[in-house]
Formats: sequence, structure tokens, C-alpha cells
Amino acid sequence: MALIHDLVSEEKLYEKKVILLAIDDFDKEWRALTGLVAGSMADYYQRPCILTFLGDDGAYYGSLRCPNNMPAFEHFKDDCNASKLIKYASGHQQAAGIAFEADAVKALEKYFEQKYADVDTSTAYMVDFIVDAEDPELPDIIAELADYSNYWGQGIKEPLIAITDVKIA
Repeated sequence: MALIHDLVSEEKLYEKKVILLAIDDFDKEWRALTGLVAGSMADYYQRPCILTFLGDDGAYYGSLRCPNNMPAFEHFKDDCNASKLIKYASGHQQAAGIAFEADAVKALEKYFEQKYADVDTSTAYMVDFIVDAEDPELPDIIAELADYSNYWGQGIKEPLIAITDVKIA
């Protein structure tokens, strides 16, 4: 993940509507993890991510994943197939296997930028509470939520608080 984040940062791929990585020297033992890594990237960068490796035949193979909370990408697999630039996208709309020829990378990048030109992919954070830093009840809210920490886990997420108007001296 650290190497991929470095690549995304160096290439400023976080500015794209869709992060597309076509990696030539992806180690074979890590190829089975493309879906997991692409999912983590989609959640982190809050946009669809396609992570692929160069196959023996010169085409790229891998996975696509989309963040769950973006309706604009609910038919992403179909949008990929509609581009006519890929060999296949097979699976769920927001989690699928994908393959395309090496000479299609730039055209795919252009297609996604045009297709989703009007989609806002700026970073957003989903929180449960928004509380002003000066709110006298803030410590009590945090303490009460902490009392329920044993319940957080599969299906029950830890509550998140956005604290506004924090003064930094």
C-alpha cells in the first residue's frame, strides 16, 4: 500500500476522477491482492480505483473497486464496458475483475475524465456528530460514546465526531 500511495502521490493521480494504475512489475505473489488493495484505495481516495498488473500476453489484468457512498459510480462496471476500450469487466458493478490492452491506458484515462467530468470527487468525511470545540458537553459526549466501545466491530462502526472551530495556539 505504501508503494502504491507513493505512486499515486508522485503522479498526482488523486486529482483524477478515476485512479487507474497499470503496473508493469507487480510481483506475482501480490497479484491475488489487487481487489483488496483497490478497495482500500477507493475508500481512501473516495473515487473508483483500478489496479492492474502486466500479464504475460502484454495486457493488463486486475481489479476495479468503487467507494460505497458515490451514486455517480453505481454502474461503474457497465461504464467501463461501454468504453469499448477494455477486454472485459466482470463481476459486480463496483467490484469486478478487469482487463485491457496496454495501448488502452491513456485512452481509458481520457474516457473516465470525460465521462465523469461533472462528478464531484472532492474528499468528504462521513461523521455521526458535528460538535463545536467550545461546546461544554463535548467531554461528556466523548465519555458516553467510549462506554459503548465494546459494541464496535463487525456491522457496528465506531462513531465519528467532527469537532469544529478548534483553536490552535
